[in-house]
Amino acid sequence: MTAYSSGSIIFSQDTSNIYTPREFLDSKEEVRYKEYGLEEYHNFTLLYPHTLITGLINEVDKAKNQLIKAEEKLHSTVLKLLNTFELHPKEKNK
Repeated sequence: MTAYSSGSIIFSQDTSNIYTPREFLDSKEEVRYKEYGLEEYHNFTLLYPHTLITGLINEVDKAKNQLIKAEEKLHSTVLKLLNTFELHPKEKNK
C-alpha cells in the first residue's frame, strides 16, 4: 500500500525485478522485515519512477561507452595484426 499511495515502484533486491504495486501483489515475492520496524524492508526498495528511469539511462550510457571502447580496442588490435603480419585482402580475379 505504501508504494501505491506514494506513487512508487518496487525493486526486489533478491531477484532484481521491478514491479508496479499491482504486479508485486500478484508476484510470489515475500517481504522480509528488518528486526526493528515494519517499514524497514530488508529485500525491497521503493523507488520513484523518475529515479528508476534516470538510473537506467545512466546504466545504458555507461554500457554504450564501454561498447565504444571495446570496439576501438578491437579495431586497433585488428589493424596492428594486419600490419604486423602484412596481411592484405586478396584482389578479386577479373
